[in-house]
Parts: sequence; structure tokens; C-alpha cells
Amino acid sequence: MFKVISATALAAGLLFAAPVAAEPFDTFHDLCFATHGDRPAAHAEAKRRGWTEIPTEALGDMAEEMFRELVMHTNFNPATGEATDGAPGLLLTGWGDGEEMMGAESVVVEICSLMSPELELEDAEQRLTALVGARAVAPDEEKMWLYSRVDGRYVSEAALQEFAGGEIEAVARQRDLYVAFAMEDDGARVLMLGAVRSVLRLREGR
Repeated sequence: MFKVISATALAAGLLFAAPVAAEPFDTFHDLCFATHGDRPAAHAEAKRRGWTEIPTEALGDMAEEMFRELVMHTNFNPATGEATDGAPGLLLTGWGDGEEMMGAESVVVEICSLMSPELELEDAEQRLTALVGARAVAPDEEKMWLYSRVDGRYVSEAALQEFAGGEIEAVARQRDLYVAFAMEDDGARVLMLGAVRSVLRLREGR
């Protein structure tokens, strides 16, 4: 259903180990889950917490092949060697074309991801399961949590793992869909949320 090409490994060198002040999952929740993967909202929350926007040139052209309008923020201060807010982290946001990423026309996929050297993947997986209220699915050996939000509740959308692009488009016209990942890519530990949104609903302001 969903093809993941992560840019996080390209940015791994921007982060250095620092003393743990808070669990990275809590930061991911506040920046990505609580904002429903909305990029401007995630940026505003990062800035409110004192995170700094940093250039994306270090990502090179490879990331832009999949994601557009990449923006990075970090809470790591190289001058002090410490994070200003919680565990050291790198927030990466952008968006991708639905056709390129999952074979679904007329949808866009907003990406909100957090990389942190302090992330414990096993704990993150357990917390994602508890938060969404459903176990992960792994159609391509890559664990993912599929869900939507209905009246503030998390609703499992695990059945969508078998859907083709056109079927996903039909569902996305009714409600936003979300897919979360907890993974390690070339030594970089990352939590990622993809918000699948219908272009038609966005135009209508829904």
C-alpha cells in the first residue's frame, strides 16, 4: 500500500548524543500526532517549544525525489552539546504525491517525522499500539499502524493494507487516513506519520 523512502539517514549526521531529558515518543506525539500531521501546525509547535529551523541542503536531491517542500527543525544546540527541549531530535516535514507514493491519484501525503538517537523502537511500537488501539500490520515486512480519527477517537484502518490506489482515494474522500511507522534506517531511529488527504477535500476546506 505505502512505499516508504526515508530521508532520515541523510540527516543523521546533524544530531549528536546528548543527555536524555524526555522520551522522544512524547515529543513525536506532540509535534505530529497531536497536530494530525498538519505541517504548519507542527512547525508552529516546534517553534513554540524553542526548536530551530535548519537548512535542508544536507539532504541533497535524493529526498526531493519523493518529498516536496522539506522543512527541518532541531532542538539540539551544538554550542552546548545539549538539547533545549527534551531528548535531542530532528523534525522533518514535507509532502509527497499520492500516485508516486502509494499508487493513489488525487491524494497527497503529508509527512511528519522525528529522528532521535534516544528513541527506543520496541517501546515506541508498544506505545503506538496503545495509542491507536490496534496492532501494527506488515504487508511488506515494514510495520505500520493504519488509522483514522472519528469524533476524536482513533479508528483502526488495518483493512486498507490490502486496498489498491483507487479504493484508497475513495476512502480518503470521506476522511483523512494516517499511517505511522517506527523504524531504523541506516542506524537512524525514526518515528514517522503520514497523513493521506484527498485533494478534493482540501480544495473544499474539509
